[in-house]
Amino acid sequence: MTERITRRTVLAALLGSISAQRAGAQDKAAATELKPYLEVPPVAGDETMVRVFFSPNCAYSKQYFQFFRNLEATLPKNRQFAFSPLINRGDGLTYALAFEAVRQAFPRNVDTFVDASLQGAQVHGLHTTSWAGVDQIGKAAHIATPVPRLVADHRHDVEVAVALAIVRQKALKITNTPSVSVAGTGVVAWRRNGTRNPLSPRSQEAARALRTEFGRPAASMGFSTTAPTSASVRGPASLRARSRFPMSAL
Repeated sequence: MTERITRRTVLAALLGSISAQRAGAQDKAAATELKPYLEVPPVAGDETMVRVFFSPNCAYSKQYFQFFRNLEATLPKNRQFAFSPLINRGDGLTYALAFEAVRQAFPRNVDTFVDASLQGAQVHGLHTTSWAGVDQIGKAAHIATPVPRLVADHRHDVEVAVALAIVRQKALKITNTPSVSVAGTGVVAWRRNGTRNPLSPRSQEAARALRTEFGRPAASMGFSTTAPTSASVRGPASLRARSRFPMSAL
């Protein structure tokens, strides 16, 4: 019961933050409590979206993964939910391309792929910047087709989607993970900065209440202890030779 109330409280904070600010004088106290969050000009296409930005190498993304899954399950019907990797130099464009290929070809397996990514990078030491690493992650997530082959098969659509994702994360001013954007305009960041915790007091309380749940060991994702060495995991030759997305753009 406590967990259900906690999820409902944080969900209300996320979905209510924008309307609380716009209410202005009607409820200044509530708006203050729900801060800090960032409001940016609305991003087209995300009007009904609750989008969680994560990094496979971010400890807090892993810690809060189940919380975001619970959030997904409790969203009202007029809201959509999506995981999106924060595209950056550390995780590499290889992972962004792999994620988008999985999202397009196996949309029902996205959550499993995200979970496998977090476990693979942080527990099993897989490199998200290598095709061998993302291939192992795909196998652990039971993706039917080798991920490098998926990227090659859907090359054009995947490249376009990644380019649009870079534009979107810049428009939303996403710089930390995990972060949650609501309706393409309000952004709540789960991040730490020294001893400061920028979450609202209500969200801090919710996070503390959920720590016990997050501390449970994750189920085995079935990772192989031997990294693949075949040429099939090297990635599409065209992407190895030339990328449309220079890292200097990130």
